[in-house]
Amino acid sequence: MKNIIRMSLVAGAVVTSVAAQAQTSWTDKITLGGDLRARYNRTYSEQVAGKSEIVNNDQIRARLSLSAKVNDTMTANFRLATTGTGTGATAASRGTSNETLDGAGDKKGFDLDLAYGDWRVMQGLVVSVGKAPNPFWSAGKNEMIWDADLTFEGLSAKWSADMDMIKPFVNLSYDWIDQRETAATATDAPNVMLLGAQAGASMGFGEKMKGTLGVAYHSFNSMDTPAAPVVGAAGLSYWLLDVGGELAIDMVNNMPVSVFGDWVQNQGSNDKHEKTGWIVGASVGQFNGVGTWQAWYNYREVGGQAVVAGLADSDTAGGAGVDLRGHQLGGGYMAWENTVVGLNYYGDHFVNGGSTGGLYQRWIADVSWKF
Repeated sequence: MKNIIRMSLVAGAVVTSVAAQAQTSWTDKITLGGDLRARYNRTYSEQVAGKSEIVNNDQIRARLSLSAKVNDTMTANFRLATTGTGTGATAASRGTSNETLDGAGDKKGFDLDLAYGDWRVMQGLVVSVGKAPNPFWSAGKNEMIWDADLTFEGLSAKWSADMDMIKPFVNLSYDWIDQRETAATATDAPNVMLLGAQAGASMGFGEKMKGTLGVAYHSFNSMDTPAAPVVGAAGLSYWLLDVGGELAIDMVNNMPVSVFGDWVQNQGSNDKHEKTGWIVGASVGQFNGVGTWQAWYNYREVGGQAVVAGLADSDTAGGAGVDLRGHQLGGGYMAWENTVVGLNYYGDHFVNGGSTGGLYQRWIADVSWKF
């Protein structure tokens, strides 16, 4: 009897140990994360015919991400995000994940925001395929060309190297914008694709200063034939030349200062007044613990044909992103661990009046939680 009991205990210990090892092995391969943001918006816009409009609303953005280690060189990545419904009366843009609180408390939706695989081909070179984050560097993280929530669908490669003082990088991307070919039509419209390339480098100037410069070219094919979901002007091509630079200075501990500038020109446009856009800005501070803060400011002028409106900053000028000049001023404070309270102000003017009038102002108050 004692032997039976002893054997049972040993077998139980073995099963428990194997189960624990299996569980540990599985959990070691999975990384979970996410964020939640509650937002209050107040927008004021001057409509055509001398009318004005004020819109107030509340929004949420929730995102849940998972990264799974496949092997030593590959990972699979997923993220769900709330379905974007735009700001105020503005239709949803392709970039936003902000869900407006309305509909008498009806259920809100989630979409597949990211689903991609990463392959570390060699030291410094990563290839991604699927629905992935933006592979391109933006000076000061500005959104003149690409909205911060925008994800890219296709194939990309990112290479970087550390050569002591200088750190070069190259980013390449081939993405689907719109599949227009269908078997149901006799004459298919061509698919819309994006081919983008960027090269640049960061250079240190001592221990307290770093500069980064990047040059990119983004070619959209078949954008001259308007069609949903992202359309260009009829007969207009979008071939974007982009040059950006950023200088970061950290002379005081935990109080870095950064200044940046970005310039873009659509070489597919012949309108010298409408094909160019530029933005300059600065930030001070950083979020690296409870009690820290950051403030930022930028000014931009973006022609009506300079960038693709449906892919640009969805927070400016009612989500238009083009045909505007204006300011953004904001700041945030980390009041609790992983919790930031922020304020933003946008003051934009449509350069040529636009379809919604001349002046657009927006006040935003955020509370963001990350885990």
